[in-house]
Amino acid sequence: MSEASIQEKIRQQVLGKVHSGTVHIKSHAHFVVRAGLTVILSFFSLFISALVLSFIAFSVRESGELFLLGFGVRGLLIFVTLFPYLPFLIDVVIIFALQWLLSGFSFGYRFSVLSLFGIVFGTSAGLGLLLYLSPIHSALLWEADRGSLPIFGGLYEHLHDSHHEQGVYRGVVLGIQNDRLILGHNDGDTDIDDGMRTVLLQPGDADKYYVGQHIFILGTSTGEGILPYGMQSFDASPR
Repeated sequence: MSEASIQEKIRQQVLGKVHSGTVHIKSHAHFVVRAGLTVILSFFSLFISALVLSFIAFSVRESGELFLLGFGVRGLLIFVTLFPYLPFLIDVVIIFALQWLLSGFSFGYRFSVLSLFGIVFGTSAGLGLLLYLSPIHSALLWEADRGSLPIFGGLYEHLHDSHHEQGVYRGVVLGIQNDRLILGHNDGDTDIDDGMRTVLLQPGDADKYYVGQHIFILGTSTGEGILPYGMQSFDASPR
């Protein structure tokens, strides 16, 4: 049997199934609508992924936890403990879902799964960087601090928490007495990390600090006060 005969036989079989109702041919409009919805959903997923990535970067910076990377092995371990894993996992799910959506397009078959994942993640990271550099998260934090941000407000409000159970403290210098700082903290939620604490300094270190200065500390709480393992001043966002 020649190749032309085989092709004609296949054509007849397909046409027979179509006429019998076994195979349903969908209209051009169906494919246009499906492709349009896929494109819209893909762009929406990409934006959400970028927004989550930029929030992760913003939260690490705004909370002061980025300073932990400069406090040696102990700081690194605490950083790993406090890292915002939930937003990170959400973003991974979004990226994989976006990759699956794009793989349905004809160009998606031109790339391996790993390459397509890299393209999606790289695009999301690039857009996330632009969002990180924009004032969007600072504005949302401002709204959250005033109780005007529903649903996601809690994510932003907790960025100013001290994590005393991990030995992490933050606050503003209220007074300096010899080799001690009086550190005050109030993130507006009246919980256990609010209040004043004494920070024990090394002799002669008091000159490095001033009243009104914002301090991030990794240390150990003793009967006399906080014995710092690492300290860093920072510029606090307005509340």
